[in-house]
Amino acid sequence: MKKWIVSLLVILVLCGIRFADPWFLDMVRMKALDQHQRNQVSESLSNLITIEINNATLKKKGQWPWDRNTLANEIIKLYQSGAGLVVLPILFADKDRFGKDAPLARILKKTPSIIGQIPTTDDSNSGVTRGVAKVGHPWKGWLYQYQGVLGPIPELAKNANAVGMLIIAPEGDGVVRRMPLVVAVGDEVYPSISLEVLRMAAGDVSYQMKTGIAGVEAIRIPKYKIIKTDAHGNIWLDFKWKTPVHALHEKLPDLSGKIVILSMTATGLDNPVATPVGVVHSHDLIGSTLATMMTGRNITRPFWTDFAELGVSFGLGLLLMAVVLLLPWYIGAVAMPASVVGLFYGSSYLFTKHDLLVDWSYPVLTVFVAWAIAAFLRFMEEFKLRMEIKKQFEHYLAPA
Repeated sequence: MKKWIVSLLVILVLCGIRFADPWFLDMVRMKALDQHQRNQVSESLSNLITIEINNATLKKKGQWPWDRNTLANEIIKLYQSGAGLVVLPILFADKDRFGKDAPLARILKKTPSIIGQIPTTDDSNSGVTRGVAKVGHPWKGWLYQYQGVLGPIPELAKNANAVGMLIIAPEGDGVVRRMPLVVAVGDEVYPSISLEVLRMAAGDVSYQMKTGIAGVEAIRIPKYKIIKTDAHGNIWLDFKWKTPVHALHEKLPDLSGKIVILSMTATGLDNPVATPVGVVHSHDLIGSTLATMMTGRNITRPFWTDFAELGVSFGLGLLLMAVVLLLPWYIGAVAMPASVVGLFYGSSYLFTKHDLLVDWSYPVLTVFVAWAIAAFLRFMEEFKLRMEIKKQFEHYLAPA
């Protein structure tokens, strides 16, 4: 009876820790779920491509920054090669030192090109706003809030057809798994650069954001489909999508109808970002965000997953405890690894087939500890029993 009580108490303690869900468990959970991203086979979208400005490009065309007339000419070449629209994840916060802002302003006005702006922690207010219709419950307190926004110079801001936020939202361990589609500065809501790309591709002028009692539920571009988000307006990224990369100084490929990301990848000019699949360039995040939305994959971690994981941990731990304490030892020896493998592949199946993030790591820990404690207690009980039998026979037989 004692072994049953101890084993049950251990399972209850482990489930209690999971119910409390301290911060370090969230880190372990995220690391475990990253494995599903790494197990995916990489794919690329036919309508998305990156043209990079790398070290060799700068060696051939001269140091950065180029004057904006030169940059405008490079954008023209991309459109002449068939580009549907061009994304420039670059902040033009200062006037061109060569005084050549006008050519770039003209190109931005004539083409569906997208440039960037960034949120700040000071009171900068040069950002370009975009109409966002808010429906449902109040959104304040849910979106990531910033004090200010630093946008492009007025000459470019008033001519650009699209300006999006350049922003990432790393988790507590510094790894980027989600991307915000909208952020807040004061009473204004600003779209990300990826969302601006979709708006331009759809030919729309604004957005709609729906908020429920539990936070943001979805973002919608009227001429595009609904994009489900988490409570803070983020989407989980599908990192299997990779964008083909070509250097700007080389012969351009056929860009017919493609979304082209003109990205800085030269050493010292780009900030590599940690992701579940390794360190990537910023254009990879934009590409992954676009691909995730364009393919319609809504990776989610619903509110019920915590209860499901807790229930599986308790139920499977209790079942394995009973198997070890009641059945022959070899059944328990097989049941434990079978449970671990089943939990991992069950979680992987839910991610692959149903886009659900369900943790496998804590149920595995619970199952292993329950199995180990029950096996140890059973061994100790049987060992004591053998010792008692041996002791009784010592009174009637010679030690040999």
